[in-house]
Amino acid sequence: MVSRDFRKIARESLQGNWGTAIGGVVVLNLIIIILSCFSSIPLLGFIFIIGSLVIAGPVWYGTSNYFNKLVRKENPQFEDFFKGFNAFGKSVAVYLLMVLKLIGWTLLLYVPGLIKSFAYSMTLFIRIDYPELSANECIKLSNEMMKGYKWRLFCLCFSFIGWILLSILTLGIGYLWLMPYMAAAQAAFYQNVKQNYEASKGQPIQPEYSNA
Repeated sequence: MVSRDFRKIARESLQGNWGTAIGGVVVLNLIIIILSCFSSIPLLGFIFIIGSLVIAGPVWYGTSNYFNKLVRKENPQFEDFFKGFNAFGKSVAVYLLMVLKLIGWTLLLYVPGLIKSFAYSMTLFIRIDYPELSANECIKLSNEMMKGYKWRLFCLCFSFIGWILLSILTLGIGYLWLMPYMAAAQAAFYQNVKQNYEASKGQPIQPEYSNA
């Protein structure tokens, strides 16, 4: 499968679901934006910065959860966007650990950090599908699953460049449609990577990464 295949799956999945998808993405992003706006307040700014990082975990977990269900045709509901808050500790732990690892790689050089961002990109999807795994195990499994797929994911992201420019020209209004479109395409990408990974192993994924 190539980029246009994932975009097609995303469009088909979003038919009849655009309103819910846009609404959920907007609400979750507003939470982050509001916290970020308060980060400039003297003395209290640091607290809001930490709050933004903590809340980002459940936000991205919920977003991944909704679009994971969407491309699987599992009839996702608006409340699926907020499932990350039901799994607050796990979603925060995996997100913060992933951020810390990416910061560590980026401190070496920008390119290794960028490569690892693609390597770790399936982490939250894995956390949703395999809640019994630890945060570090989810990251390690994502890194393993993405071997040979990082360039393909880069190409998928780059294929949205036209839509990104159009969204900028519309003063950001286009992002209301672009963000769900990209999220659904990435969820479709995850389904394909997971399927190919399991096929290469000859069995479903087994949680055997406790020493990660």
